[in-house]
Amino acid sequence: MRKDPAMEYKKKTVEKLSFKETCTVIGKALRVSLKTKTAFSFVISILGFGFAFLPALVSSVLKLFTDEIQTMATGGAYEMHYVLLLFGVLILLHIAQVGFNFISGYVRACDGIRTHKFLIRHIIDCTCRVRYKYIENQAEFAQKIEFANSYAGSRVAASMQNIISWLQQLVTFVSVLWLLSEVSIWAAALLLVTSIPAAILSYKQRDATYVHNVKYMMEGALVIHYMQILTRHNPFNDICHFRIFDYLKGKWREICNDYTGKKNAMTKKHVLYNSAADLLRNLVYIVVLLVAAYKIYEDPALGLGTFTLMMSLSKSFQSVTSNLLVQGGVFLTDISYMRDYFDLDKLEQEKIDKDAKPRESGEVRFENVQFTYPGCENPVLKNINVHIRDGETVAIVGENGSGKTTFVNLLCGMYTPERGSVSIGGHDIEENPTAARRTVSAVFQNFGKYDATLRHNITVSDPDRKEKDEDAELWKLCELTGFDTCVKEQPHGFDEEIGDFAKKGNDLSGGQWQKLALTRALWRNKARIMVLDEPTAALDPIAEADIYKNFAAMTGGRTTLLVSHRLGVTSIVDRILVFRDGEIVEDGSHRELLQKNGYYAELYHAQAKWYTEEMNI
Repeated sequence: MRKDPAMEYKKKTVEKLSFKETCTVIGKALRVSLKTKTAFSFVISILGFGFAFLPALVSSVLKLFTDEIQTMATGGAYEMHYVLLLFGVLILLHIAQVGFNFISGYVRACDGIRTHKFLIRHIIDCTCRVRYKYIENQAEFAQKIEFANSYAGSRVAASMQNIISWLQQLVTFVSVLWLLSEVSIWAAALLLVTSIPAAILSYKQRDATYVHNVKYMMEGALVIHYMQILTRHNPFNDICHFRIFDYLKGKWREICNDYTGKKNAMTKKHVLYNSAADLLRNLVYIVVLLVAAYKIYEDPALGLGTFTLMMSLSKSFQSVTSNLLVQGGVFLTDISYMRDYFDLDKLEQEKIDKDAKPRESGEVRFENVQFTYPGCENPVLKNINVHIRDGETVAIVGENGSGKTTFVNLLCGMYTPERGSVSIGGHDIEENPTAARRTVSAVFQNFGKYDATLRHNITVSDPDRKEKDEDAELWKLCELTGFDTCVKEQPHGFDEEIGDFAKKGNDLSGGQWQKLALTRALWRNKARIMVLDEPTAALDPIAEADIYKNFAAMTGGRTTLLVSHRLGVTSIVDRILVFRDGEIVEDGSHRELLQKNGYYAELYHAQAKWYTEEMNI
């Protein structure tokens, strides 16, 4: 029974990190943040520490100004130029604060864009480097990539700024606490204690949100999936013809209600607790102001400036204390997100050798090969032993799930056998996977369709190939595959843009795309092995017949593996490998296998019967 990789991922991601792991993750996040910062943003960060003293400075100047205004109102001695000076300082401090906030906000936004681009590039690089087995195991790998892109990357991007901001808040906290303690140490203690519940709740809220994002990611993705099916009508003909909109809307509504219900329950709890914490802080703020007013009432010599100072400092102290504690909690919970992002680097990567050359021989050997897909218990291939000579043309046939495509993927170096070895030209594929892969050109069942020109869609298989007259070489290949007719129809020939996003909306039919994929495989002319997995599945019978008529010219003496459900093609090959339940049960020519009257003959006659019955009708 196959394990659910998504559930395994959920269990792993909610585990707590050790202190050592936490330090490692923080160090990596800071290095990323430092790489994407400019000299100007560093200057702004340093200036921010000076501006962190501003709340305490404003409160002090405001006290002096209030006392001077009170002196003026009560007829005491005062100096107007001093009053005006204090008033001007207050205005300048306010302007400086607003200006700095604007500049620092702009710098943070620019840093954020730059860092986000860096992180997306890292995610793309990771996807391009990892072994194919992770790509194939879609449930877990796709979830990791989506999580890194949606949540984890942004936490990594903000890590440096969060630490700098926290340190700046700490400077403000100390300076305000010192002034507040000068007036009333008890008021400072009371304000500090009542800010803690909000910080604890914020930490728990972030932690619960992380668990929710991980645990219910698949449900959220499923909601989006059904929404995209409904809005894009994909597949359009099936949905519209059978009018299954009501069914799809019902499924979307069911999944969406369940997902939003869980999310709303969590949100309601957080809102309730946060409201209670805010109420507590506001009540304490009022109490502190009443205490200050009472002190001034008992000792008028303190002046209204003391009340203004307490009012200003109390508000600032509550805000900075809350921010200090909350930001610390936020950063701690963000470490889990960062860990998930950097876990992408731990995945096994492809061994790339940029200087690797294709093998000179197309000889293929499978020796005692066994392979099981990740998460599965039963092997897909069992004890495969086969030798394919250089230049030999071999058909690979069998029912769905018999192991044909897995056999091809092992030959292309997509997977590594759990037992045994696969070699090309006398060299084990694992010695140099790049050299092995450059020896093979392939047309897979799910071939690439790129939004680019016809030329780029073909030459992408071997971008290093240089020809004096590229168009002439392309044209020769197109004539072999029958794609020349499509090229003639294009206003700009090989330079015509095609695909879903082409400016003129020019896309190809399924058969045309398949001919293009065949032409792309032929462009890789240094490959000694051709792998064709259902290469004519989308072609009409006439186009298919033309392909097989030119088959020898296309393969050009190279070792060729032809995977097909249509057993009629077996008449053009040298040899047939018959797969059944992950094993090669028969091996021989078409005539030899028919004479054996075994499993291959059973498959062949089952297909031939439909043609003979049609002819009799």
